[in-house]
Amino acid sequence: MKFDNIVNLLVDNFSGSVSHNDKTGVTRSVEAMVEFAKKHKDKYFHKDYPISKIEHDLEWWQGNKERMMKADTSYPLLVLKDEKGQLSVADGLNRLKKAKDVEEKNTIDVYIVPEEDLPDSTIVKK
Repeated sequence: MKFDNIVNLLVDNFSGSVSHNDKTGVTRSVEAMVEFAKKHKDKYFHKDYPISKIEHDLEWWQGNKERMMKADTSYPLLVLKDEKGQLSVADGLNRLKKAKDVEEKNTIDVYIVPEEDLPDSTIVKK
């Protein structure tokens, strides 16, 4: 599958999805963040990123096995990096869970985007 097709698949599957930062109170559009990452894929895309570096987020997984089993792990996860360098999966916990526990992968493709790089256009206005 071509890289752009993978990105389009991600955007299509997360239509209307948002990511909220509890520390800053900012809510961002997942679609807008993915589009931003796509435009700057040379900077943010990481192929075969170690799952061990982001699996701590699985504590937030809500345990929906049926949804997890339907998840498509063939396109990148969106991972945000805060000002302290901590990583947080902004979408795709079901895909991360499936890749790790069902497919028994050690790596997965990701976009790692520092929050400070995200433009204001990704913020969802109230």
